Formats: sequence, structure tokens, C-alpha cells
Amino acid sequence: MDSIKSEVAMDCAPYFKIYKDGQVERLKGTETVPPCDDPETGVHSKDITIFPQTGVSARIFIPKVTQNPQKFPLLIHFHGGAFCTYSASHPLSQIYCTKFVAKANIMIISINYRLAPENPLPICYEDSWEALKWVTSHASGSGEEEWLLEYADFGRVFMAGESAGANIAHNVAIQVGVHGLGGVEILGLVLVHPYFNKGEDDKFLRILFPSTDIRVDPIMNPRVNPDLGRLGCKRVLVCVAEKDRFKDRGCEYYEVLKKCGWGGEVEIVESEGEDHAFHLFNHGSEKVEELHSHGLRLAPESPLPIACEDSWKALKWVTSHAHGRSHGGWGDEKWLIDHADFKKVHVAGKDRGKDRGCCYYEALRKSGWNGEISYETIIHRLFHPLSKAKPSLPLLSHLLPRMEATTGEIAQDLSPFLKIYKDGHVERLLGAATVPPGLDPQTGVNSKDITISLQTSLSARLYIPKLTNPPQKLPLLIYFHGGGFVIESSSSVAYHNFLNNLVNEANVVAVSVDYRRAPEHLLPIAYDDAWEATKWVYSQIGENGHESWIRDFADPGRVFFGGDSAGANIANFVAVQVGLDDSIGFKLLSIFLIHPFFWSNEAIGSGEKDLEVLDPDKLFQVIFPTIENGCDDPHINPKNLPHLDELVCKKVLVCVAEKDRLRDRDLWYARVLKERGYSGDVEIMEAQGEDHVFHLFKPNCDNAVAMMKKISDLMNQEYH
Repeated sequence: MDSIKSEVAMDCAPYFKIYKDGQVERLKGTETVPPCDDPETGVHSKDITIFPQTGVSARIFIPKVTQNPQKFPLLIHFHGGAFCTYSASHPLSQIYCTKFVAKANIMIISINYRLAPENPLPICYEDSWEALKWVTSHASGSGEEEWLLEYADFGRVFMAGESAGANIAHNVAIQVGVHGLGGVEILGLVLVHPYFNKGEDDKFLRILFPSTDIRVDPIMNPRVNPDLGRLGCKRVLVCVAEKDRFKDRGCEYYEVLKKCGWGGEVEIVESEGEDHAFHLFNHGSEKVEELHSHGLRLAPESPLPIACEDSWKALKWVTSHAHGRSHGGWGDEKWLIDHADFKKVHVAGKDRGKDRGCCYYEALRKSGWNGEISYETIIHRLFHPLSKAKPSLPLLSHLLPRMEATTGEIAQDLSPFLKIYKDGHVERLLGAATVPPGLDPQTGVNSKDITISLQTSLSARLYIPKLTNPPQKLPLLIYFHGGGFVIESSSSVAYHNFLNNLVNEANVVAVSVDYRRAPEHLLPIAYDDAWEATKWVYSQIGENGHESWIRDFADPGRVFFGGDSAGANIANFVAVQVGLDDSIGFKLLSIFLIHPFFWSNEAIGSGEKDLEVLDPDKLFQVIFPTIENGCDDPHINPKNLPHLDELVCKKVLVCVAEKDRLRDRDLWYARVLKERGYSGDVEIMEAQGEDHVFHLFKPNCDNAVAMMKKISDLMNQEYH
């Protein structure tokens, strides 16, 4: 192998290398996952072979079937990857297609065309065109693929692709316009960050497409394609990203298509602040949902005004229950009759189009309507795309009282975290978006939510990695999320993704504690909850535990605590308690504290004197009003924490960030540990150029990956 790998004939990094013996080594995009029945969404997927002689295949996705018979709009998808990498079975494609199918209630068939350089262009175009004809041959009922026959609505067919796949989708649509599809029409075409050539020489493309001059080839340069005006669809959506280096090519395509004489409708959408193919790498973000919302407009289930008419009829049916049958009402839904207060009725909707909400607000304000109206950006975040509505109900419960209260009656403004109103309700400005637990198809990590105490509603989210057969005992991590003690939760999007990745990387069992948050539950309740959760975890270890994931898979001899920001503060406090309680029998080996949020009455370092976010002194006055010594309370100032020197773990890893305003204080904490007599090892890891909890927002950056590796190594090293 070493001799072969030294004989590189052509290095096309970061995509592939060609060796002198003819073999091709792909450097990215080779990972695959099998199709599955996704337990979170109910989406089913399977692989099929289209042409055995060439190896062209596809992965088909169908949503949860709720009635029989049921037909779904059909989307033919062409994956990206510069014509030479990735596939329909790549984890990113699997996750994205699964979530889009569930959201849009459509059917997707993602084509696996042959890749260059082994199969030079234009083979991928030929494969894709033949695959499309094979798919649409089922419209007459004569095909052999049962899912296409049973579930595909060939009156609603669309095509889409990203990057190189968008190029392919465009060129296949040209073929549809020139040759037809036997009566099947393509209603819409979605091109996400399309990869075209602008008439420039491109050495990489010359390797992939050696038989042509790519500068003037109509496949690569739509401007010179004489058949552009015959594009075989009715509508085109071009999606570009602000930071994508190919953005100008998508914009130029949009302009050329508008002016070429094609008779369809074309629209362009830009995702601000995003880069190439971001939707595949950050599938839970708001920007991805905005992208989805534009794409869904190409394929309405029913044209307006049918949706408005249905909604009006539904509203009248709901309100028909206001008086009950005994008082002249005709509604028969028992829950509405028995439980709904029809003196307090609210109507709500959701839309990712924040700009449209602004326009509506201005129009209503100027219309002469004499009611009260307020506009807040939090409304458009009310239902997070992955929450299935239920996890966002606590946020809704805070918004509805505000509609009844006089606007502007703010008792405490703790922006950017929250506002407390005079009627007692709390409006959280950050950290409200949540995701449900379940199997993560990308990592194989599984998660579930459990209740620790019914009396206090204390709960946690448990994670286990993909298990070996037979299963083995694994290190146990108890994790405390951050959020200034007032926002975020164990089901927050950022923390769920972080724990999924950490559990996968470190191969550990994790318990993410969902302690009660201030200000509804004032400090020190969060610390009390964290300690109760720790004791509960210990009670589940061994034969008598009823929580099987902890009982069967957690190793009590390898226990670790971790947390970030406020959660790191809590982790430190609870770790000290473990050493003081003889009833806790597990072995706490190490703790890792990511950008810990400690404080004191005296500033540490120059950065704390000019904080750009909420002043911690003000925050603690509101959420911890019973403290007598201000921020020198031992919960907040570890220098005053009794028994800090008796910390039982063998090592403390303190992760700091160069641009974090708390950096100097975190370094001070490491010094305090030694000054107080802690006998274990203290290690500091600093991320250059990064800010507070950067790893949650940039999980794939080099510093975040390095920190993840460091923490993983911490939990897998030998301790003596």
C-alpha cells in the first residue's frame, strides 16, 4: 500500500487522487449509511437498482402513509459532489432527504449516477436522463418498482439538485423540453447553489470532462446553450448563498434564463451569511427552513384560496362548541366543550418569511384598525422545524398571556436572555428551539427523555452510542448544559447535536440533566436539581436499577462530569459534593469545564469590565436574591467554595477561548484549584480566535473538532 500510495499520477485534492496503476482514492464523501425506517419521522427508505449493467441505482424515500390509497408529489433528486464524490446513500443525503420528505409530505427518489473520473463526463448526464425516463415510465402503470406504482403522483413531478447535482438537474430538464417524457410534465425545478462554468478555463473540470472545451460547452455554460429556451418545466427556483464562491454563477443563470425567451416563471432566493451547500451540514437551522419554505411553494397540495376556505370552515367548527349542545351549540367534540375557555380565543400561524411579517405589521398599523398590535421577532421562531410543535408549547404558553396583558409592562429586562413582565410571566429571547430525542442516522447514537422526579419535573436526556454485539460497559458522562442558568435545556438544538457528536466520538453513555431554570425557579434550585440527578444516576447503576441504558451499559468505575458556561459552574459544584457524600459509590475520574461561568464581586482581568452582554451582577441579583455576599457566594465564586481542595476526581480539564470575556476568570479558576490544595492534574486548553461556547455554533471548525477530540481522549485514557 505504501508503494502504491507514493506513485500518485494526479492529485485532485480535496476530492480524489489518481495513482499510476489506475486506482482512484476518494478523499471525501465516501461514507454511506443503509436505508432505514426512521423512528422520529416515520419516513421509509430503500435502495433500488435501475440499470444492473451500468450500476445506476437510487434511494427512494416515502413519508409516513396515513391512508390507503395515498399518492405523494414526486421529487427526482440529483446529489452534489463536484461530479466525483458523494452519493445518495451518504449520511448527509440520508438525513436531509428524510427530514425534507417528512416536512413536505412528498416522495423522493435520489439518483446514484456514475462518478468521474472513472466515468468521465458526460456519463453522469446520460445516467440521469435515462434514470428519469425509467422513473416516469411507471406513470402508465407498467413499471416494476412497487413504491413508484403505489405512491407516486405523476401529475405532480419535480426535479432538484445541489451544486453539481443542480447542473445535472438543469441539463436533464433541457432534455425533457427537447424530447418530452411521454406525457409526464415537470412542474418545477429547484437548483440549490448550482455549479456552472462562466466560460473560464478550469483544470479540474478538464480532468472530469476531457472530451470537450468546457469554456464553450453548453452543458457547463448555460449562456451558450441554444436549447435553454426549451427548458422542460414550468417554474424554476434558483437558490444562492451569500458566502458561496459560486453565488455569481447562480445569479447569472437566473438572469440568462429570464432573458432567453423561456416562457416559465423563475425566482431567485439568497441565504444570507451562509456558504455552499450549508443545508446539508446544518439541517436544523432557520436558514434551511427558509430554503424549504421557498421550495415548498413550487408544489402546493391545493391552490389558494382552498386553504383559506378550509381554515375558515375549521374555525367556525371550533367556535361552534362555545355554548355546548345544551345551549344551542352544534359542536360535538367533548374536549372542546368541557375544557376550552371561549372567552380567551387566539388565532396563530407560522411562516419563516420574517420580511412578510414586517410588511403585514406596517400595513395593519396604518390601516386605521383600532386594536392593539405588537411585533416581535420571537414569533417566527415559535415552532422550531424539528420540534413537531410539542416542545415549543412552553414558549407559546408565555406568549398567550402577553396578548391579554397590557403591552410594555416589563418588570425586569435581562436581554439578551429574557424579559420578566409585571404579571409574572417570562419571555425567553434565546434558547427556546428544541428537538425530540431518537435515533440519529448520521452517528447511530440513540437518545430518549426520562423523568427523574415527578414532584419537581426534574428530567434528563439519555444517550447511548451505536452498540457492539455483545454490548460492553462504557464510560458514563453526566452533563450540565449552559445558558446563564435561565435559557437552553437538555433538548435544545445545539446541545442535542453536541451530545450526539460527543457520545459518538467518545463512545460513552451520557446523561444530560434538564435542571429547572431561573427565574421561575430561583438559584440554588439548579444546583439542588443537579445533585438530585447525580444521586439518581448512581441509583440506576447495578442490578437494582430500572433504567436499562444506565444499568446495562454504564461503567461505575469510569464516571465523568462535564458542562459549559453555567453548566460548567454546576459541574464543578456537584463534583465537590460527590467527595463529601459517602453514599455515592461510583468513581468520578475527571471533569471537563468548557468556558465556565464563575463570578465574584471583584473583576478579574480587563475583559470583564466591558461586557457586551448582560452584566452578571444584575443577573444574579434577579435569579439568586437570597445570597448575602453578592457574587462572592460559594456557588458563584469557587474561591469561597468549601472543600474545593477535596475534589475527588483525578483531573480537571478547563477549556477556554481566546476572545471569551470570561477567559481571564477561567484561567484564574485553574490557579485557584492549585492554590486551594487540589492534588489532581489541572490542564488548560485554549482555542485561539474563538469566543464563548463557539463549539455549539461552529461544531465543524478546527478548534471545535480539536476540543471534541481532547474531551474524548480524557474519557478514554487510563487512570491509575
